[in-house]
This record gives sequence, structure tokens and C-alpha cells, in this order.
Amino acid sequence: MMIKNTHLQVQKLGLGVLFFCSSLCAFSQGQRREEKKGYAEFRAVVFANHLKTELELRQPLIERCSKRNQSAQIVEYLEKLRGISKLGLSGQSFTIHLLELMDQGEELKSLCPEMMKASLQLENDQRARFNRMKQAALKTCVGMKDCKDIAQYLIDDIDPYCVRVVQKDFNGYLDTNPCMASSKRVEQNLKLFQRQRQLSLNDDLDLLLARFSQKIAKGENADLWEIYRTQGNAWKGVMLREQFLSAMTLLAYSGTSELGYMDWSTTFVWKESVRQGFSAEAIMEQIHKHKYRIDIARDLMNWARQKNLKVYFAGHDVGSWNRHNYVAAFLACHYHNSGYERTEALLIPRILGHAYESLDFLSHRKGAEYLNLKSSMNEFKADTGRYIQSSAWGFDFCRQGRFN
Repeated sequence: MMIKNTHLQVQKLGLGVLFFCSSLCAFSQGQRREEKKGYAEFRAVVFANHLKTELELRQPLIERCSKRNQSAQIVEYLEKLRGISKLGLSGQSFTIHLLELMDQGEELKSLCPEMMKASLQLENDQRARFNRMKQAALKTCVGMKDCKDIAQYLIDDIDPYCVRVVQKDFNGYLDTNPCMASSKRVEQNLKLFQRQRQLSLNDDLDLLLARFSQKIAKGENADLWEIYRTQGNAWKGVMLREQFLSAMTLLAYSGTSELGYMDWSTTFVWKESVRQGFSAEAIMEQIHKHKYRIDIARDLMNWARQKNLKVYFAGHDVGSWNRHNYVAAFLACHYHNSGYERTEALLIPRILGHAYESLDFLSHRKGAEYLNLKSSMNEFKADTGRYIQSSAWGFDFCRQGRFN
């Protein structure tokens, strides 16, 4: 039976998420409330560090601009940027002030267009680590018809990058390999599917999590695919399955409130909020809600494990899956739906897995997270195995959508 799209129903089920997760999940209520207070402040600090870096990159560009354009608006904005470190603000109030400075800069684009190169510079810096890999991939296409076009498409689609602005996470751990790939593809899918949804993306996810939490509270195993496909979807068949894996990848491939940097999904929420014209306070609120939603998703999976309950996707046990599994399954599904044969569709996520895990292997061999050679090799083998197994499952899962 299809669930009707009513705000009342979504609100009721949304309250179920909050109730179950605040009182019955892995942490006690008192602990959870205390952590939430710390999380909110920490999220604001992480966001502020990212914004501050981008504004610092803007400053020399605006200084150059001010030499040819002495308008009062540019001079005033430049002075505000120079005074950031002297403000004496902290936490969320500081983050909101930086967001307002970002917005003011947008209003000056016509007077100083080169200022906007700061965002592009940061994006390029984050992708520089993979430039050689991209060039090497294109060089393998010598003498092969259409190869370069296909290779360039895949490289742009996967879009690997490593975050530049990183601090120690909530627990004091520094991630030395804060790299991601395929996030752009997930974002594009979420935007595409959103236009065909009866529910907003956030309501869609909240409804899924609420129904998931109800299953766990009753002590029942949960098949998230069976839950999701009865939520009033406009898509059918293979596209509904890809939509499902996009949503699951968003929940699993996003960092919780403990993360020490702005990951892809938080940046996505920020940019979308700006595009929709939200105020600085509203943008901060959207980010808090997004992170809390990711925290809930992670807590629900942990809660199911603690109760020895199974979590399935279409009958396949995903209780031991991590972000590597989700990305591999999503990519294989997406490339199946894009017309690739099985060999090609599985090859792409598996190559990605080996590329990412090679960087992870190097990070494990140095710094505070040092692992000995044997441990590093075992972890490399285990995680690349996740890409191999889950890409095969993802391809088959979406291929089955052709028949039902």
C-alpha cells in the first residue's frame, strides 16, 4: 500500500525518529543531549574554518581589484575581510558572520568578477592530487576510437578530490586521507530525482528513517529497499533502484557531526541553501539538521546491530557495509542504467576502490594512525574487496529493475 504524501504523516513519523533515537538508541538520553550540545558547536567551528579559508583566498584578489576600482563598496568589503581575525567572535555567531561576508561578496561580483576565482582556486587545489592520474588515464587512449571522450566523461563523473581544510575531529583524531569520489554524481542524481518526487529529499529521508526506527523498536529485521519503494515514488524500475541507492549513499557516505572537515554532502546542503536564497541563520540551521539526520542514520544502524537485528537491501544483508560498499553499489547501478555492459560497469568502481585505498594505505603507514605493513595490507585487501563484492551486487540489483 502506498503511503500518501501528507505533511501530517511526515511530521508524525519524523517525531518517531526523534523519539526513538533520543531515548532508545545506543547512547543514554543524558549522554546524547550532552553530545548534541557539543556537536552543534563543533559543526559551527568546522564550517567557520572552511569559510575563513575561502574568504582569505578572496582577499588578495579583491586587493588587486581595489587598485582599479576604488568604489566605497569594495573598500568597505576589503576592510571587513582584513578585520576577520579581530572580531572576537566564536562558535555559531562567528560562522554566521562569515556566511554574511560570503553573501556580501556575491553582491560585488559585477564590480570585482575575479573575486569569485577564490572558490575555483580552492576546488582546483583539492583536485590537484589526482591530476597525474587523470593525465595517465587519457594517455592510455592512444589510437582507440572515442576512448578519450569516454575516459574524460568518467573522470569528470567520478571527480576525485581531497579536502584541503581539515582539523582534528570531535574526538581529537586527524584524518590524513580526507578524500572523496563520485560525490558529484550522487549530487546530480539527488537533484534529478528530487524534481520527480512527491516528497522533498529531506522529508523522503526522514520518512525512511522513521519507518526504519519503528522496525527496530519492535525488534524486527528491516529491509530498507522494501520500506523505500512504498514511499510514493514517481520513478519505477531501474531508475527507482538507482534513486534508492543515491539516498542510501547520501546517508552512508556523509560524515557525522564528529567529522573535522566540510564533506561533500554538507557542502551540497550549504550551496543549495545559498541557491534558494536562505539567510545565514537559516543556512546554519539547514546544516545542523542535515548532520543530525546523518547522526540518526548511523545510530539506527548501530542500534540494529546491538539488538542483533538484520538490515537488508532487497534481501541482501548490509549490516556490515560501510561507505565503500555503498559507493561501489551505487556506481555499478548507475553505469548499468547508463548502458554499460557488466564488465565495464564493474570495472569503474573497482578501479576507484584501488585508487582510493592506495592513498589510504599510504596514510596508514605514517603519522598518528600508523599501522604496520601487515595490518595495512590486510586493511587494503578488505576494503578493495568491498568494492568488488558490492559493485557486483549493485549491478545485479539494478538489472533486476528491468523486470519489476
